[in-house]
Amino acid sequence: MKTCLLFFLFSLALTRLPFLLSEDKVGEILSDFVGDVVTDIRASKNKPIKIANFKCLLAPIVAILKSGNILPLMNSILYTGKQIPDIGDQDSCSLYEETKFVLVTDGDDDKGLKRPVFGICAPRECSLSNLTYMFEPILDLSNPTFSEVKRSAVDPLSVIVFILFGAVILASILFSILDYRATNGTFAGITQRPLFECFSVGRNARAIFYSKEYSDPHLNTLDGLCVFSMMWVICASCFYYFGISPLTNRKTYEHDSRESYFFHVMLAATFAINVFFFISGFLCAVKLTEKLEKAAEERSTVKTVLLCYLHRYLRLLPLCLFAVLAMLAVIPFIYSGQPLSSILQWQQDKCKTNFWQNLLLIQNFFAQRDTCLPWLWYFVSDFQLFLITPLLILLYNRNNKLGVFATLGLCLASLVAQVVTVAAYDLPINQEFFATKTTFDVFYSRPYVNLMAYSIGLLLGWHYLSSKADESEDYSNGIAAKLFGNSIMKFIFVLIGAALVSACVTLRYFLRNTCLALQSTYLVAGNFLFLAGIIMIFYPAILGKSKTIYYVFGASVWGPLRKLSFGAYVFHLFVILTEKAMDYHANYYTFIRVLLSAIHVFALAYFVSLVLTVFFEAPLRELQRTYLFGTKTGKGDAEDLTEVNDDQLIN
Repeated sequence: MKTCLLFFLFSLALTRLPFLLSEDKVGEILSDFVGDVVTDIRASKNKPIKIANFKCLLAPIVAILKSGNILPLMNSILYTGKQIPDIGDQDSCSLYEETKFVLVTDGDDDKGLKRPVFGICAPRECSLSNLTYMFEPILDLSNPTFSEVKRSAVDPLSVIVFILFGAVILASILFSILDYRATNGTFAGITQRPLFECFSVGRNARAIFYSKEYSDPHLNTLDGLCVFSMMWVICASCFYYFGISPLTNRKTYEHDSRESYFFHVMLAATFAINVFFFISGFLCAVKLTEKLEKAAEERSTVKTVLLCYLHRYLRLLPLCLFAVLAMLAVIPFIYSGQPLSSILQWQQDKCKTNFWQNLLLIQNFFAQRDTCLPWLWYFVSDFQLFLITPLLILLYNRNNKLGVFATLGLCLASLVAQVVTVAAYDLPINQEFFATKTTFDVFYSRPYVNLMAYSIGLLLGWHYLSSKADESEDYSNGIAAKLFGNSIMKFIFVLIGAALVSACVTLRYFLRNTCLALQSTYLVAGNFLFLAGIIMIFYPAILGKSKTIYYVFGASVWGPLRKLSFGAYVFHLFVILTEKAMDYHANYYTFIRVLLSAIHVFALAYFVSLVLTVFFEAPLRELQRTYLFGTKTGKGDAEDLTEVNDDQLIN
């Protein structure tokens, strides 16, 4: 009799999963289950047999009989996702006291990440072992974990952060109104007008969309180069992190990640980060050389350099701190009570313990798996390279040749360091994110590796300044004019540069399955050759000798986007993770679908950056300029140094 009853109840439970099982599978599982029960009964007639499973399977019937609203409760009991992988509806499950939501994850525990693959709305009488016993044969996963997910209370930190953000937004609106009234003469003579200007939404927005950053318009070519590089980085992030979300065709995604040419083109975006370092070094040379020369004449070099370091640090800190708070407080508030994906949970745990690495700007010396917001390594490495920049510029101002040779020596030292690194670790082109020693950990994120691109930017920045100083306005008499003045030579340079860029990107695909020696050689040579190709394409336009490149990449539309690229880089992965990592319903992977998703992420990341820049980052920057550095009143040795620090970032 017990066997028949258990058979009936287990059959009832399985009717909630017709989409998972064929008739043969149902028969096989029921046969095994009944066989186990019969065996246990024969072994010990006086011992309670499967009593936990009995209560678990009987609970839906009891709950339905007790409930006055039978249909909704019946739909929620043992409700699951529609297919594997699918999480189902936790909210519907949480409406009733008789049920609990159980999340099934799968993955390698050694890597610390487990993908959500299934959700079960189970009777509260069902233990996790009961559900494991019932569903593990059905789900057919390699390493499943069953865990109950409860709705959590709102974190007090989230409330505090949202109150502070709301207060800043209200203050910005209020000060914007006061600034407008003061501008129109209503509050003539008011003493706190600079404070109103710092928080004025209108002024901060106009600074983004209408202000000109460069005295030479040809430098606007760097704006387009920066924005297109940022597009490439966002596309790569979308392709890389798309695999976090549940996929119905995961094998196709894994195959494309190894064998698809276009997939490898997207992942070659590490070259785009080199472009950022080149732009940073170039603008630093262009903007800071004259300022430090003036400071040397006024005998305020030490003070100017120290103020420059301070502003550089304070320039990076606000958005990085905001990003940490967003991970710790904003994300839990938005998804309060819902099951966070393992990667978001992992990031929250790391930000609680290792946020100090971000504040000290040293996180790139730690493994990615142990850092908070590991994608911020670029800004950390850029700041570390900036620490030696004033010293090199001072040396260059004292003796041009000595400064150039010292910078060339650092560039060669960077190449040697890259060779030694890849030889010591046998680094492959592609490597799993959570490997013990990843290519990012010991190669891409290290400042001595990125020093090569940064040094080349410094050298070309000094060449640009010397060309501008020694020659006429259009550089008609110099070496650059002789080299790039001929249309055929310009075409040859652009052609060779395009060939180098294409070859570096394409070789990543063809070398993916070769020996480690070739892959390691590619990591070193590819960085240098790709940057050489970019310089051959864009440097003539920067010098004003390539109108076609200038008209495309120097268009006015790229300027505002370049100013927002700092925030977009910081927060684009928040957009990806909160959309894909929290999207527990199954996705279907195709290349075009991920590419369209990248366009959406690009637009949303820049919109988030615009809001944060206008309301938070720009007011803080203006407060520094007005009250700490005194640049708005023309006082202090740090005059215009804030402009220097702003321009050399991708922002």
